[in-house]
Amino acid sequence: MSDRFSSPPPTTLGMSRNVLIAGSVVLFHVAALWALQSGLIRKAAEVVIPVQILSEFIEPPKPKEPPPPPPPPPPAPRPKEVKAPPPPPRPMAVRTPAPAPSAPTGVVEPPPPAPPQPAPVR
Repeated sequence: MSDRFSSPPPTTLGMSRNVLIAGSVVLFHVAALWALQSGLIRKAAEVVIPVQILSEFIEPPKPKEPPPPPPPPPPAPRPKEVKAPPPPPRPMAVRTPAPAPSAPTGVVEPPPPAPPQPAPVR
């Protein structure tokens, strides 16, 4: 077997490492309790200041000034006077002039068919 699994040698005081750690933790707690009992609690209580003394030093907050009133709303726009559009111009009656005596007259019959054209010779 190797030395790895064997128990470690005792320390100089003859105790193992775990016993020394546990003992130091217990000793620290005992010292903390003794310090609280002997005067740390009294000093902590003196730090608390009665409300009466605090009220002399602290001034109450000043009341906030009310915000200025909002500006008045702009006056409502007045509706524009709606003018009726002028009536559309009416067409004027035009006299039909009498036809001129030399005016051509229309033909009611269709014109005769055109004669056939001879084919071009080459």
